[in-house]
Amino acid sequence: MKVGRAILDVAHSPPGMASLSRYAPSVLLPLLDRPFLQHVVEYLAQSGIQRVDVIVDEHAERIESALEDGTRWGIQILYHLAPDPQDSFSALSGIHVPEDEEVLVADASRFPAEPILTDQTQAPCAFPDEEAGWFLVRGRELSIKDSASERFRELLKQVGARKVEAWYRMTSPSEMLSAMRFAMETECRGLQVSGRLQEDRVWMGRNVVIHPTAQIRPPVFLGPNCRLNAGVSVGPEVAIQGGVLIDTQSQVQRSIVLENSYVGEKLDLTDAIVDRNRMMNTRLGGVLEVEDDFILGSMETSGLRLGPRWFAQWMAACVLLVPGMLLRLLYRLLRKTPSEAPLQEVAYVRSPFGENLGRSRTLVLRCEGTPSSWRNCREHFVHFVCVNIWQVIRGKVWLVGFPLQVRESVMQMDPARQKLYAQNPGGLIDEARVVHGSGATEDLSYASEAVYSVSKSIRYDLALLIRYLTHVLFPKKEADRLSHEEERI
Repeated sequence: MKVGRAILDVAHSPPGMASLSRYAPSVLLPLLDRPFLQHVVEYLAQSGIQRVDVIVDEHAERIESALEDGTRWGIQILYHLAPDPQDSFSALSGIHVPEDEEVLVADASRFPAEPILTDQTQAPCAFPDEEAGWFLVRGRELSIKDSASERFRELLKQVGARKVEAWYRMTSPSEMLSAMRFAMETECRGLQVSGRLQEDRVWMGRNVVIHPTAQIRPPVFLGPNCRLNAGVSVGPEVAIQGGVLIDTQSQVQRSIVLENSYVGEKLDLTDAIVDRNRMMNTRLGGVLEVEDDFILGSMETSGLRLGPRWFAQWMAACVLLVPGMLLRLLYRLLRKTPSEAPLQEVAYVRSPFGENLGRSRTLVLRCEGTPSSWRNCREHFVHFVCVNIWQVIRGKVWLVGFPLQVRESVMQMDPARQKLYAQNPGGLIDEARVVHGSGATEDLSYASEAVYSVSKSIRYDLALLIRYLTHVLFPKKEADRLSHEEERI
C-alpha cells in the first residue's frame, strides 16, 4: 500500500538548540539555502506524501508562515495545536486517521538522507536514529495515551529497526554543522538547493561580491547578497547565509554564519555558528555575546523598515514641517515668551530592537519641558513634535507609532509588553496620548499599545494623525472630552 499521509511533529524543540532561540522553533534554522523544516517537507513530498498534518506549539504562526498550505509542493498541509508541547501525541485527538490507513509519523528535527518509503515498506515499522526516529503505523495503532517516544520504543521491541545509513539532524549546534558538512560532501544528496554550483562544491546565490584577493576553499555555500572583503579566507566546510559581510583578512572554516551577520576584521572562526553578535563554539559548547559591533554585529539597518506605511508618514511629516514651525512661532509670540526655553535632550530606545534590549540603539531627541508638563496635544505638538519632526524626515523615527521610552522604562516592563516594544517602531505621536490625553494611566497606555499593535495600517495611522491635529487646533474640545470621560468613569 502506498503511503500518502504523514504526521509531522514540530511542537518539540531539542533542548540543545536553546542558544539559537531567535529562530525558535529550531527547525526554522537554515540548512544551506532554506529552513531545515522546508527540506523535511520537500523530502516528504518527494516520497509521495500527499497530506501532512503538522503538530505545532506556541510558534504556530511562524510555522504556518514558512509552509503555508503546501500548494507550492503539490501537497496539503493542515495544522494542529498540541495541548501539551511536552507530549506532541496529545494533538492526535484532533487528527482523524482511518484504522487501516498507513501514516508516517516524523520528527521534524531530523530526516533521512535516502528514501525509506518503497513498495516493500509496510506498517508497522520503525526507522531509528539515536534515541528517536520516524515510524510507520496504521491508524488503529496510534494512541493518544502514549507519547511519541514511548510508541517508538514499543515499535522497536515489536518489529525491530529498519536501518537508515544517514540522517540530516537539527538537534544541536554540532549536529547543525554536521548536516551542513554532510550535504556538501555528498553534493546535496536528497536536497533541493537553489544556489548555483559555480565550480567543484561551491554554491553561490545572487549578488555575491567577492574581492579579488579573497580565497575560497571548497566546499563552501555563499548565500545571496553576501560580501567577502580583501584578504578573506573562507572554507573548507563553510555556509554563509544571505546579507552577510566578512570583513578584511578574516578567516572562516568549518562554520556557519547566519543571515545579516557582520564578521569584523582579522577574526578567525573555526567550528563556530555566528548569529549577529552571538557566537557558539560547537566543540566546547559555549556561547559568547559580543557587545562591540566592530567585532561581531548585525548588518540590518536602524530598524525602520521602509514601505508604503513609512512613506505615508514621511509625506505627512513633510507637509507638517512648515505649518508646524509657524504654529510654534505663533504660540510663543501669543504667550509672550520671545526667548526660547532651554531644550532638553533625552535618549530614547530606538525600536524595533529585536530580542537584545541591552544592545539596542538609542535616539536622542530634544524637547521643551517634560511629557508630564504638557497639558494637551497642542503643547505636546509645539514642545516636542515640532522640535523633532525633522528626525522623521531624516528617517530616524516614525511620526505615528508606539510611545517613545527610555531604556530604563523598557527594562522595567513585563515580558509581554516589552515584546510589543521589540516588534513595533516608536513614533512622536502615539495612540494613548491621542485617545486618553497626557494623563493616561499605565493600564490605559498598555491597552492602547496592544490595540495599536494589531490595528496599525496606513488608514489607521492617518485617522490617529487627523484626530491628533484636531486636538492641536481645538484644545478646549479635547479638554471637555477628557473631563467628560473622567466623570463617566
